[in-house]
Amino acid sequence: IMPGKILSSNVKPLGELNPDFVLSVKYLVDQKGVPIENSDQKFAKLIKTLKSAGFYSQVRPGEDSTLLLFIKVSDAVLLKALKSFHLKDYLYGVKNSIDDDEQILEHLSSAEKLRAAYSLISDPVFEGGAGITPGAGEWAFVEKIIPLYDYELTKRLITEWSKKPLIDENDIATIKDIAGEKVALYFGFLRFYTVWLVVPSVLGFVSYLFFSRYSIVFTILNLLWAIVMTNAWKKKENVYAITWNTKDSSFIETKRGEFVGETEEIDTVTGIKSPAFPSWKRTLRELAFIPVALGAALILVSYQFGCFFIEIFLNEIYDGPGKQFLSLVPTVLIVGFIPILTAGYTIFANKFLAWENHDTNTSYERSSVQKQFILNFLASYMPLFITSFVYLPFGHLVNTYLSFIQTQTSKYNISIQQNRFQINKDRLNQQFAYFAVTAQVVGFFLENIVPVVIRKVTEHFRSSKENNSAVALTDLPEAVSYTHLTLPTICSV
Repeated sequence: IMPGKILSSNVKPLGELNPDFVLSVKYLVDQKGVPIENSDQKFAKLIKTLKSAGFYSQVRPGEDSTLLLFIKVSDAVLLKALKSFHLKDYLYGVKNSIDDDEQILEHLSSAEKLRAAYSLISDPVFEGGAGITPGAGEWAFVEKIIPLYDYELTKRLITEWSKKPLIDENDIATIKDIAGEKVALYFGFLRFYTVWLVVPSVLGFVSYLFFSRYSIVFTILNLLWAIVMTNAWKKKENVYAITWNTKDSSFIETKRGEFVGETEEIDTVTGIKSPAFPSWKRTLRELAFIPVALGAALILVSYQFGCFFIEIFLNEIYDGPGKQFLSLVPTVLIVGFIPILTAGYTIFANKFLAWENHDTNTSYERSSVQKQFILNFLASYMPLFITSFVYLPFGHLVNTYLSFIQTQTSKYNISIQQNRFQINKDRLNQQFAYFAVTAQVVGFFLENIVPVVIRKVTEHFRSSKENNSAVALTDLPEAVSYTHLTLPTICSV
């Protein structure tokens, strides 16, 4: 199967296909346009595998030697997959009854359709699925599998929600129907958390007016608020689970494509055999990561202490030329080193995650968060701990060694202050002000402004650049228009 033969002017518009997913596929060609590294055979196998799983497909050229494979599951295969899901939910007690075909199709949401279709793409044991895992094994040339949503509906909802101070429960239900319960739960938590943040905001304002900056009363009230908020969210989470009929649904998660079973187990509910991996062996592998995490934490903390001492020396002891510029050295050292350490740590963490062989995405994500938390926490908040528990209580001890420091620096003609070392009592206040105000402004800019700018710049260069796709295409205007609508979604993921 040659893409040049598939991509022709008599192909129906993508709008008529109404695809469910788009696969970004690497398709390498030489300067003459001849496929290399078996790109044509790999692509042909992908088309054949998807066809066997019940998918229709159309191909469009991408960028940088990629092809975009738009696919849609057939109605008959989709209904069979949905019935399998409903039966499994019933057997596990998630649903109280089994719907007939008409009821299933009548209450079918976009999210449920995409969930069933994705299972057919990625799970080889689910109703004769294709078993395609992007970037792994024989499907390493498949870069991404991206769901396609209703572009006009999404655009309209974003416009409407941007005019609201806060989305409501009906909006969350809409998100559930479009993107699924997992995404809806995330937005439900954001709404819940935003509302509850009003309490500590008011308490903080009152504390600032009537108590000291570091009020014990405010600390206790904050702890009580955190306990009450956490328990209130657990109740709200249960309400969502019952309302959406997803309580205990985590017990019936599908296996990850990267999971490799060592044995087989029989499901006590369905009686179906499936690959399994001993939980005790995975636990031992997770524990084996502890020395790596502790080593990275030790390196990070030691480096931050070193930068702290350099900062104190340059800002409060050094009294020579270029002081205002040299005071930036610790910041440069932190900014330059932390990303390198984080990148190296992430590489090790990903290797361990693959070695741990998690069977579900929930287990994989939980382990990933645990591994990343300690380093991110120390990178963000260690300066506060150093100031609070090292600098302020023990900073006066520098005076004991001031003469020694002067003797050593004089050997290199480095001038320092001759008078008594003074602790900067406002240092902690300045750091808290950064975390409370400046960091929030910077975070808002990075999360909301920078992505928009990058997307606009990317779209500008993409539109002005000549077509460098692997395959030339003369397409219908409707298909070109549809591709232009979906490409921004693909490129922004």
